Amino acid sequence: ATLLRVDFGLASVLLASDVEALGERALLEAGVPLGATVLKVGHHGAATSSTAAFLAAVRPSVAIVSVGAKNPYGHPDAGALARLAAAGARVYRTDRDGAVLVETDGRALSVTRWRDRTVERVCLDPETIC
Repeated sequence: ATLLRVDFGLASVLLASDVEALGERALLEAGVPLGATVLKVGHHGAATSSTAAFLAAVRPSVAIVSVGAKNPYGHPDAGALARLAAAGARVYRTDRDGAVLVETDGRALSVTRWRDRTVERVCLDPETIC
């Protein structure tokens, strides 16, 4: 499975590419460090991605599902969305929110929904006022 994790201060972003359950399990078994503040959800939120075990290892505060509106695959899957919510992630979807922009100074995140230009802040450092 191909993924990329970027760390900056207290913020980390895990880009999960098209990893599905089998790849997630292999990453867990290999002991790959998966913890991340932001998860770009694998395989467009398909039913075969974002398993509970994988999400327990990642512990995302923010999850972004890159998915086209009215796509023929039915992505994102309701079960995958439920697992993301159960993991405590704030879920953003490109089919509803437009582009999702994430900015960080390493102590806090700003997440912008391009469609309506709303910005949400996520504090990562208890000493930071958001």
